[in-house]
Amino acid sequence: MLLLKSNRESILKPLNAVINIVERRNSLPILSNVLIIFSKSKITLTTSDIEMELTSFIKVESCNAEHSLTVSARKLQDVLKNMLEEEIIQFEFDNNKLIIKQNKSKYSLQTIAGDEFPVITPPTNNIIELRESKKTIANVFKSVSFSMAHQDVRYYLNGLYLQIADGQICAVATDGHRLALNYATLSNKLELNVGKTNEFIIPRKAVIEIEKLCDDDEMIDITFYDQHLVVESEYVKLTTKLIEGKYPDYKKVVPKEEQSKVVLNRKEFLNGLQRVSVLAAEKYKGIKLSVNDNLVQLNSSNTEQEEAEVQLNCSNKSLSISMGFNVSYLIEGLSNASCEKIELMLSDPQASALILNPELKDFKYIVMPMRI
Repeated sequence: MLLLKSNRESILKPLNAVINIVERRNSLPILSNVLIIFSKSKITLTTSDIEMELTSFIKVESCNAEHSLTVSARKLQDVLKNMLEEEIIQFEFDNNKLIIKQNKSKYSLQTIAGDEFPVITPPTNNIIELRESKKTIANVFKSVSFSMAHQDVRYYLNGLYLQIADGQICAVATDGHRLALNYATLSNKLELNVGKTNEFIIPRKAVIEIEKLCDDDEMIDITFYDQHLVVESEYVKLTTKLIEGKYPDYKKVVPKEEQSKVVLNRKEFLNGLQRVSVLAAEKYKGIKLSVNDNLVQLNSSNTEQEEAEVQLNCSNKSLSISMGFNVSYLIEGLSNASCEKIELMLSDPQASALILNPELKDFKYIVMPMRI
């Protein structure tokens, strides 16, 4: 049965958009596959890891037959990558195999029936719908997502917390050792459903894919349900289960007592941290940060009694302090900022440091100290 005659990109482009969530090893063989639905004027490709699914659409002039099947996503990608871009490819279905032909080349791939593919179906009653620019969503997500936990037993930390209220999105991420917080103003007024939650935790893997979707200045539709989230752009749709659980009260973590401000050039500070990190103890990555007059000194050492020291100029009124930090947390925080200057707010060697970006008034990055 002839399914389609088209160029390589008609399948490869939507496949590339959804393949990232396909795990290399799966307990369910069908999860290594991509669901392909051939319809009259559209081809739909869907991948899933049970918790999340990605769907990509592409319009075609006409399919020769309407049919659905699943085939190994990675094998299909490899086959298409090695075909000529400008030559027509013929897709056929015969004896439970997907046949792919181009000129004198022919590939035959095993398939599993399309109706066996596990599709996530959110309930019809949504809680919040919003239409926002991709740029706004990308900026607020990327400014905090680097602080998400990874495979933490406290499962609610393995994601990004969102609170939607008063025309704003509040985004928070923490792994228990550092916390990033930022706000974004929504372009349209929202009507929140009375009695429904306005707090959600998006899984880490979904956050990464949403950031990839928000790669231009177009608009994106976001719909929250009780236990699901759907994010849809013109040609790609992401559906994910939300993390259930109570997120920690992030407001208690933000330092409230009076702190002294130390202003540094971000790039110089980042470069200094990267240099001393070379000789920091590999397991704990601890460094000492000392402030005195208009000088910040960074020191690191390791079990082999090797040492590194870097001195940086700063703007400081009267603070004199010495603290220990995990250098990786400081490097990640500064690497994800794009400002010229950063403000380092310090008060006590035992208290968390607060890092502010003068160009993002709502952004806060809190890092716990460590004993050196």
